[in-house]
Amino acid sequence: MLADLPEDKGRHWGLIDGVLSNTSSEFRNQILDSVRNSEGVREGYWRLIQATGIETEDLGKLVEAVKEGLIRERELAELRFSFGRIQPERLAEFANCILQVDDQYGPAILEIIQAYEHRHEDQWEELQDIQREVALENLSASALKQKDWQRSFTWRETLVPLLRNREDEELARAVAEQIIELAESASPSTSIGPELDKVVEALFDNYLEEVWPMFGDALLSGSLKSMTIMEIVAKNPLVSSSETGPGGSLFRSIDNDFLVEWCEDNAPEAPALLGQAVPIFAKESESTSDKRSGVEDEPRDPEWHPFALRLLDEFGDLDEVRSSISSN
Repeated sequence: MLADLPEDKGRHWGLIDGVLSNTSSEFRNQILDSVRNSEGVREGYWRLIQATGIETEDLGKLVEAVKEGLIRERELAELRFSFGRIQPERLAEFANCILQVDDQYGPAILEIIQAYEHRHEDQWEELQDIQREVALENLSASALKQKDWQRSFTWRETLVPLLRNREDEELARAVAEQIIELAESASPSTSIGPELDKVVEALFDNYLEEVWPMFGDALLSGSLKSMTIMEIVAKNPLVSSSETGPGGSLFRSIDNDFLVEWCEDNAPEAPALLGQAVPIFAKESESTSDKRSGVEDEPRDPEWHPFALRLLDEFGDLDEVRSSISSN
């Protein structure tokens, strides 16, 4: 009957959703199966199951629907709030099955797990392995280039706990490689620092020895990649409200002695490069808001950033360093 109704003249999925929400489980399953197997209305299957909520017995049918192309990756992600009644071990099994069908569904799986964890915060450990698998093998850096904010948020919210709560050098290196790959392909106008700031901070806090060779080489490459990496690691996207002071994770998480040693090994390029990005002042002064509004041209009683002073002390005899800091 639904197939005989024009979509704009009576095939109201919202009305059908309401009916199914007040029927028996057996009748609900009959209708869902009928819709899924009927040409002309199959496209409404995911909408109905989204509204009624997903039961354990639906998981296998969802996998088949993905295999058949009935549910695309973006549509699967739209179901992320519908898995609340599923046990975590069954959700992990479902995620593995979907990834075996097509690993391009990885971002959708992460969105589903993130939504599930917000409702079941005590279940994180049972789902971390599948999140790691997606992040390590199935989520490419291309997800970070999408304008869809939800994707960047999900990627960040997945990786930061994994990097901070378990020792995983393989994952850390893979994430660093993805970020550098992204920097190679990002357009100059792309602002990706806010999406990556906490991820890079977790890398530097927990895996500096493992990932710094990659970031250091990228910074010294002298290419567009170098500029983008500097934006990611050295700029603090929350400078106006951050309690940690200005500067990105490079200046917040890495010890000054470590950076000085790197500069010594790669002078004059490295200290000049950091001189272009180091915050000149350690924190915003009381007059910052006035300065922004044009009331004052300079902050009152500014306090130098410790690494800016260290650069001048250690490398101030280099013209390149003095020039980079003065133009900062």
